[in-house]
Amino acid sequence: MGVLAILWLVVLVVCGALEVIALVAERHGGTLSDEIWAWFAGTDRRRAGWTHVRRVALLAAMTWLAVRFNVTGHV
Repeated sequence: MGVLAILWLVVLVVCGALEVIALVAERHGGTLSDEIWAWFAGTDRRRAGWTHVRRVALLAAMTWLAVRFNVTGHV
């Protein structure tokens, strides 16, 4: 196993541990899912223009990821 694979496993373990801590705390808005919804939902009306920019950036990133996975033939 290479260094990058080990680093990715460390990242996944750390993220998993943070999610478990947030779920055990039972505080609303503590999980990654809650943070992502808050970031892209645009509940703050003062920054409504930035919500559109964030959503377009998310769409572009997901499109690039889907194309990369389907066209290159390897992950």
